[in-house]
Parts: sequence; C-alpha cells; structure tokens
Amino acid sequence: NTRFHAALWYQGEANAADPISYACRFPAMIADWRRKFDLRLPFYFVQLAAYGQDYSLIREAQMAALQLPDVGYAVAIDIGDPSAPFGPIHPRRKQEVGRRLAKAVFGGPVYGRDVVTTGPVVRGAILQNKKSIVVTYVPGTAEHLHANGTAACDDCCHVSPFEVRSSKTGNWMRVDFSISGNHRAALAIPNGVTPTEVRYDWEGYPQCALYNGGGGPDDHTGIAATPFRVDIIEGN
Repeated sequence: NTRFHAALWYQGEANAADPISYACRFPAMIADWRRKFDLRLPFYFVQLAAYGQDYSLIREAQMAALQLPDVGYAVAIDIGDPSAPFGPIHPRRKQEVGRRLAKAVFGGPVYGRDVVTTGPVVRGAILQNKKSIVVTYVPGTAEHLHANGTAACDDCCHVSPFEVRSSKTGNWMRVDFSISGNHRAALAIPNGVTPTEVRYDWEGYPQCALYNGGGGPDDHTGIAATPFRVDIIEGN
C-alpha cells in the first residue's frame, strides 16, 4: 500500500476575501487529514506570491497553520510575475518555489537536516530613543541580512519595504531603513510621528525584500523574509 510521507500545498487565492475564516479552516483541514489518514503527515505550504490584488491578509491567515506541529512553509512574496504568459496568478519561477519548499522539507521531520528553512523571520520591533525602530529576527534566520529588488520591481529598493503606523492618524507611512549589524533592520522615524506598529512587504507587489544568505529572487542562495506586521514595543 502507498503511504504519504508529507503534503505540499499551494492554495489560498480563492479564499482571499475571507482570511478570518481561512485562519481557522486551514489548520483544521491539516488536522483532519492527519486524523483520517492516521499519519503524522508533515505539511508544507507556499505563502502566496505577490499579485495585483493585495493578498497580505490571506498570507497572514495562512501562517495560522504554524500553530500545528510539523508544518513548514515557503515564501513567494518576492517572485510575483505580472507579465506571466498565463496570467500573473501563475508566476513562472516555480523552480525557485520548489527549492524553497525543498529546504523546508529537508529541515523537517522527514529528513531532519541542519539547514536554514526560511528567510528572515521577524522576532520583534523595538522603539529606541523615540528616533528609530530596530526590527529583530529569529536567531539563525537572518544571517547576512541584505536588501534586494523583487523579481517584478521597477524602483526596487529605492522604495522601502517597511511602513509604520502613526498613533495620531492611524495612517501607514513608508519609512527609510538600513541594515544594522548584519542581522537587524533599523527604521528611521519621521519627525513628529509616534509609531505603534510596523509592517514589511504588506502590499500587492512589493518592490524590495530582505534576504538571508546571498543574492535575490533569481540567485538561488538566500530566501526572502516573511511579510509581517507587529506592534512596536518600547526599548531603552
């Protein structure tokens, strides 16, 4: 009898209008499969690629599956493809998606190899001296942190991937950034702004992404950072 070793999943576009429900039903589906197949069934999904419609909320909903054990993912925020011949919903860089999924699988319970399975994963955002925000990343995910234009960029990293939310107006504004100490990002706070949240690549087609390792979307060495939004905490 054939037995499954793991499952790979690339879906979510059709659920973009209902991310709250998806955040519940997606992990519930994984748990249901495991119960019905009576298997551990490591599960790996692709977080949706950049697209003309802003999929930020459904990408966030997909991450609810990480509450379950033995679940991994591959980021595709940087490899959207607006000029794809069969439409941008089908970006062409499937080989790169496969490479990133393979790293997640190799580092999971099926193979258990000592590999970096994701790009930089946010740990927190700390306000320092009311002048800057330091974005920190989970140890081991942000070595050789650097910025690179995404696959579909025009202005590329001339456009910052970071935005902060003003406590006064509630509006989001793009802010300049720099790489600090090879594994952190430092964000400049505009004068007169008290920020409450920070978000990264939270849009349809981001121009710029942060990577670990080396290169960008087509160099096949590093992996792009996972999009996020987090509250800012006060530092020293």
